[in-house]
Amino acid sequence: MAKNIYPEGKNLPIFKTGLWLMAGAAVCTLLFYAMSGFFVRAALEKYEHLASVRIFDRQGRLLSLQPNHKGYYSVYLDEAPPLWAQWVRRREDKYFPYHIGLNPASLARAVKNWLLGRENLAASTITQQLAKNLLGQENQRNLKNKIKEAGLALCLEARLSKPAILAMHANTAYFGEQTQGLAEAAQLFFQKPTANLNEAEIISLLAALSSPSRQHPFTLENAEQSRRLAENFGLSWTDQSPNSAERKARRADFRSARTDEAMLEMNSLRLVCPIDCALSLDADLTKTLRSILRDNLALLSEKKAAHGALAVISVPDRTLLALIGTARPDSEQAGDQINMAIRPRPIGSTLKPFIYLKGLAAGLRPYTLVMDKEYKYTVDNGWAFYPKNYDYRYHGLVNLHYALANSLNVPAVRVLEFVGIKNFGDFLTNDLGLKPIQPIGNYQLGLALGGLEMDLLGLTYYFSALADNGRLAPLRLGDSRAETVLPATENFQLQRTIAPPALVALINRILSDRSTAVDQFGPVSFLALPRQNYAVKTGTSRDYRDSWTIGYTPDYVVGVWIGNADGSPMDEVAGAAGAGRVWQAAMNLLAASSYDQQSAFDFSGLKDFPTGNSTEYGLPADDYNRVLNMLLEDKLILLPHDGDEFLWPESRLTLRAQRPVEWRINGQEIGGPAAELIFTPDAPGRYEITAQNDESSEMIHVRFNRQ
Repeated sequence: MAKNIYPEGKNLPIFKTGLWLMAGAAVCTLLFYAMSGFFVRAALEKYEHLASVRIFDRQGRLLSLQPNHKGYYSVYLDEAPPLWAQWVRRREDKYFPYHIGLNPASLARAVKNWLLGRENLAASTITQQLAKNLLGQENQRNLKNKIKEAGLALCLEARLSKPAILAMHANTAYFGEQTQGLAEAAQLFFQKPTANLNEAEIISLLAALSSPSRQHPFTLENAEQSRRLAENFGLSWTDQSPNSAERKARRADFRSARTDEAMLEMNSLRLVCPIDCALSLDADLTKTLRSILRDNLALLSEKKAAHGALAVISVPDRTLLALIGTARPDSEQAGDQINMAIRPRPIGSTLKPFIYLKGLAAGLRPYTLVMDKEYKYTVDNGWAFYPKNYDYRYHGLVNLHYALANSLNVPAVRVLEFVGIKNFGDFLTNDLGLKPIQPIGNYQLGLALGGLEMDLLGLTYYFSALADNGRLAPLRLGDSRAETVLPATENFQLQRTIAPPALVALINRILSDRSTAVDQFGPVSFLALPRQNYAVKTGTSRDYRDSWTIGYTPDYVVGVWIGNADGSPMDEVAGAAGAGRVWQAAMNLLAASSYDQQSAFDFSGLKDFPTGNSTEYGLPADDYNRVLNMLLEDKLILLPHDGDEFLWPESRLTLRAQRPVEWRINGQEIGGPAAELIFTPDAPGRYEITAQNDESSEMIHVRFNRQ
């Protein structure tokens, strides 16, 4: 018969009570463990938010360490350094390896002090100190908060290992001077990583824990407290506190190491990274390009050019490699703290490739002829408009290839007139996504003369479409965690083709032809590179207020602006002479970098057309003879223009025709046949001018007004 193992009689209630107590304790333990998970998860979220957000460049180099929400700099260690772990346990919590988050003896002493009305409630273990840091109650020392800290400490001990708690404590402890965590404190106060800290430096940091704002290692109080700690630990102590100059230098080095100068431009784009993120910028490239810009501005200072900006976009992945809005980010001089890369400025002739691109889409070709002469246009306000070339000369009959390569103004106006201002405006706003600062119609034909405003970043982005066979793609400044606010005048997120690749190839072939451009830019200029496969366009705004150069290969686009932040004019600094010199140096730098893949423009779809002693190009399906003369007008009288007005008696009138004609004034013959005559009126008034030959005749009217 089996033996009865259950007690009987008077011992049975005690046994049952014990079982219930054990079961209750087990249930409570399970409930505590389950609930502790919730509290620890919440605490770990706060722990992650206490770390500084780090912003890296495309190579993994630190660009910026952002202060956390408390304004502290903090980089987390994976584990507490052994020397720190040894001394912090000895100073703060010698029973740390054995307790479960609370030290009963210290806790009892704190309760006794509270009952006696004493202010000293110190009873914190390392785990409780961590709980205090995570709860954000460092400056609110009372019994209620101590109870909260004790509860969280128990939860942390239930869920985390001792080494993990030590590491989290080292990372969340505040040491003063905006340094949270051992890593940043070591960098600021001793300019070394934590692994290289010696015992004296560890003691100095320990002395700061109780009152970091008053006792951080840059203070006299820290030196005294450190001496006492060393004596308590039986260590010798030699004060190694830095002097005032050294402290100032260390602070400056610490701040500069946590913010690369490239962040000035990124901050002006309102960059936000909720967590660690990587930007597309190349910090080393940006630094070198800024130096190039600064050096060239020093040379241009005698020409009253004070500021500049530079942008580089990688074409294949459409990422921003460099954005420089100021040459001197550390300067406090006027304009040096402005990111001029995102400030709209009149863009000069850099718009012409897009005008010509629309002209090609409307049927024109590089071999199309245009008369570069004086034209008269009447704008909406009734004023007469006579477009002039940059050199104030007219070049007669030229083709569009020559006109664009040499950036002639008059032919560009003729092409824009052919395209139509409304059609071109629709292209800018709809196809390119431009949001102009004033209605396109306000610019009228002045669009061809550089009146349109745009910022350098946006203009460089639009040129990336020419570098990529007409394809616009969203501009990327970083990974998906990086949020920025780009200039509102452009749409940087377009995914479309703005023109057929064959038409873009025609533009690229013109802009890459430096031999045709020698008439305006000379055989030697800052636009010349020791290579063939590149295209470039310059621009100069009215009164030399802005100097532009935008150039590209199929691998990257480089845009440069030179001018003054206040908009004041420079001393005749044109696009090639100002921005061009910076652009040339930047292109040569990139040519020697990994970003240059030596990709070639694709001209395989173009067709050569013999034209006299040279060869022009177009598309295989072109009707050459029809397209050749599309812009020529059958106009006999070239000068003056119908409706012109002159002062009398100061003016002598030049009469000019396309071919020799008979000239008549008010019906009376005054000379000919001649292509040009001089007429001097004998009285003010309205005059009828007639030119006639065997094939045609033309009549216009002019007026001479008394001075």
